Amino acid sequence: VQLAPNNAECLFSLACLLHEEEGELKQAQRLLERALRVLPRHVPSLYQLGSMAEDRGEDAEAASLFQRALDIDDTYVPLLTTYAGMLDGEGRREEAKELWEKAMRVKPEDGSIRRDMGRHMEEAGDTDAAYHHYQEALRLAPHDVPTLNCMAQFKWEILGDTKE
Repeated sequence: VQLAPNNAECLFSLACLLHEEEGELKQAQRLLERALRVLPRHVPSLYQLGSMAEDRGEDAEAASLFQRALDIDDTYVPLLTTYAGMLDGEGRREEAKELWEKAMRVKPEDGSIRRDMGRHMEEAGDTDAAYHHYQEALRLAPHDVPTLNCMAQFKWEILGDTKE
């Protein structure tokens, strides 16, 4: 941090490293807050602080940070998908669906977004749409194990298909 105390990207990167690799949550949070003092509209820092708040069970704080970031840049895919997952978990399915659809428009080649949308549609009871999204996810990433698992479970539980 001594090397670039006023570089928001550097502070953000170091905070992520501390958070993910070292488990230094307090230090990571301080660095992210510092990044926002340097660059108040730094979406990755707002997103990361929101994710950390969600991890702590502080959903109102997380939603506030996520919304603040969305107001700045509504094309940041990690934000769109994470916030969609949080809203979906709260039963706010239409809002979640809108964010996943936006993420798919921003990054149409990302099969994991389609997989998540498939889960959302499956839980909402729209099996046709769920199947479509799982198929699209597999077309985009045919060897993605989480997507293969979702499709297998979907076929087993929903369609009653016991074939491999």
